Amino acid sequence: MWAEIAAHYSRLDVLVDNAGLHAFAQRITSEGFADKTAVNCLGPFVLTEALKARLAASAPARIVNSASEAAQQARTIAPAEDLRRTDPYTHRESRWLCTDAPS
Repeated sequence: MWAEIAAHYSRLDVLVDNAGLHAFAQRITSEGFADKTAVNCLGPFVLTEALKARLAASAPARIVNSASEAAQQARTIAPAEDLRRTDPYTHRESRWLCTDAPS
């Protein structure tokens, strides 16, 4: 996707990272990553990194990141570990992982 964006637009004034996924059961990407973390953390990071030079050349460009309310409930975020955390969880645990997990 980033190559198409870079090829189609000579400048980028704004990049809005607005990806989000909440799953009620664990899903694994073809690369072996936890789907939820890949979409919510890795995807926006990779896209931003891929377009960073184009954004810098378009100064004063801006990057806007958005997240759901659930992101504010997370006690810790460790993308490198979370991407590899692919153990199954239930509907109840998916909510618990984001909001009610004991510290």
